[in-house]
Amino acid sequence: MVLGTARDELEDRGMFELKGISAPWRLYEVPCADPEGDDGEVLPDAAATPYIGRAAERTRILELVAQVAVGVGAMVFISGEAGAGKSRLAGEAVEEAFRRRLSLRIGSCLDMDVPPPYQPLIDQLEQATREISPERLRETLGENAPEVATLMPALRQRYDDIPEPPSLPPEQERRYLLHGVQEFLHRAAQLRPLVLLFEDLHWADESTLLLLEHLAPRLANSQILVIGTFRSTDLGNDRPFSRTFANLTRARLAMEISLRPFTREEVATVLTHRVGRVPPPALVDLVFSETEGNPFFAEETVRHLHETGKLFDDKGGWRRAIEVGETEVPRSVALLIGRRLDRLQAATRKILAAAAVIGRVFSFDLLAAISSSTEDELFNALEEAEQIHLIEEVPGGGEARYGLCMSNSVRRCSANSHCRGDSGCISRLPMRWSQPCDPARPCQQWRSPTISSWPALRLHPNGRHRR
Repeated sequence: MVLGTARDELEDRGMFELKGISAPWRLYEVPCADPEGDDGEVLPDAAATPYIGRAAERTRILELVAQVAVGVGAMVFISGEAGAGKSRLAGEAVEEAFRRRLSLRIGSCLDMDVPPPYQPLIDQLEQATREISPERLRETLGENAPEVATLMPALRQRYDDIPEPPSLPPEQERRYLLHGVQEFLHRAAQLRPLVLLFEDLHWADESTLLLLEHLAPRLANSQILVIGTFRSTDLGNDRPFSRTFANLTRARLAMEISLRPFTREEVATVLTHRVGRVPPPALVDLVFSETEGNPFFAEETVRHLHETGKLFDDKGGWRRAIEVGETEVPRSVALLIGRRLDRLQAATRKILAAAAVIGRVFSFDLLAAISSSTEDELFNALEEAEQIHLIEEVPGGGEARYGLCMSNSVRRCSANSHCRGDSGCISRLPMRWSQPCDPARPCQQWRSPTISSWPALRLHPNGRHRR
């Protein structure tokens, strides 16, 4: 059946006999818009890109939301590097929770040297006070109101019948508080299944992590789903969450959904949605190479190319030979990268910058040749960078070689932002050697001690090289 003016947009294919229908039907074909056409519009910056890829991961998180709605709780951690799409996947769970009319509470950990205790839980409690009527909230607090009021003193101003908590030694006081909060959450979940989202657990304080460890054993028989996000690249030994994550997953009290980078095809889909048309293969190759499949970096790179007029010519067609300059890093990406690099000691940043100038893969010998640091300082710096997954050791060959675990954007940001303090690292690069390269060792030939005239040299694990 075709209604209104839609008939004019369809192609009449004539009358057909259809199985199970006595009278013939006139069938129309819906013409498919040409994806190669130039009629699409670029998405506004504020518009979200449709959900892309990660089908199995999305299915799993939605299954967990469905299960908690029928009384089977769980704890799940979504991991990935910065920009991998952790919050986006968590957002799919949030939308499903809204669709199923579940209670949803969201809290975030703060990037501070000494974060406030229980900060994400306090965020969630404050959200509850805004969304639940005073009478219902007091009923849900029940006999555990003193414990919860310890975290939210404002509750005592709202309710004058909350007694003071008992005076206990510090360790017992903490257990009393954790137990009270747990009982309050379980009581709330009995009224309506509860989804608790803890964002950025790599910044979590000890108190928040103790709460998660206290909640985990009883979740399977509850109507509480705990979702946490964390950066896998920030899971160093200096982070308290590292221990909590290991303990909970080893005891099978929590599961992990790890987000891989986008494939080239998925990056192409991102570009298609952002610019409203199918991009040329060369542009897809460029963005994929620059970002190595990081979803956030890919989106920000295509936004940057569009804002700087590098995507389309005056007639609206694709520009040819699109390039990203050595100093071009979108500001949003640079800020994210900068926060990660700022975790490193100044000496490590300086050495890492020299490594970034060399290229994606570098040998220890070449790094030592262009750096003014001692061997011990180099080893310490490389170990620190390896702990937070900025570099990794490259196997093969007879000497120590390392690879930068970063996209070209991160490498450029590191070199541009942190190598300025040691411009001498450029002049210390070895000049072109007269003898041929030894295939068993990385090539150290350079045309000139100036960045603009270096060849595009890539070192590989097997020791070969190419320009």
